[in-house]
Amino acid sequence: MVLYERVSFTHPCPIPMVQMHYTRYVWALRYCAGVEVLDAGCGVGYGSDLIGVVAGGIVGVDISEDAIMEARARFSHPTFVCCPLESYREQDFGRAFDTIVAFEFLEHVEDMSLVLGELRLLLREGGKLLLSLPLYQGHNPYHHGRHYGVDEWRAVVVPHFQVRTFWHQPIESLDGGNVCVTPLRPTAHPKDGIMLAECY
Repeated sequence: MVLYERVSFTHPCPIPMVQMHYTRYVWALRYCAGVEVLDAGCGVGYGSDLIGVVAGGIVGVDISEDAIMEARARFSHPTFVCCPLESYREQDFGRAFDTIVAFEFLEHVEDMSLVLGELRLLLREGGKLLLSLPLYQGHNPYHHGRHYGVDEWRAVVVPHFQVRTFWHQPIESLDGGNVCVTPLRPTAHPKDGIMLAECY
């Protein structure tokens, strides 16, 4: 089985995976209309570009120079910055955002508590943080062995943010199955897919 971590325009990607990633950004649009948005871990920028259609302003940040170069080459509307999230404030000190989108991001960082604290500093009072969190994907080498379920992710996020709603998105399937985002019932503990958190 081939594991794809990042949607890219320079190599073929399975359509279900592209659909799953893109669907999360479509879901996020309702939180981005007319406001300043940060896309943390923006990759090659397709999500930043989509958000830019409705946002008052959009900045995409990623640690990968290759990804940021590809993003800048393809999309002219967002501002793209190549740096670790922890050093972003040094480059644009004082700027804060109304909405921060961090999809396929938190599971990659070494110190999740440090990064969540940084996201808090970058978020304006009353703003929203939108996270995607992979469920039980410790077998995936890109996720650094974090075999986390709903309860483990709650324990990571809740000390830093209040969570208004948890959502769930099924894992991509080769038969093009449903990958829509739906609210997660308080008693539900899905065994795969992506959990999304609407935080403030």
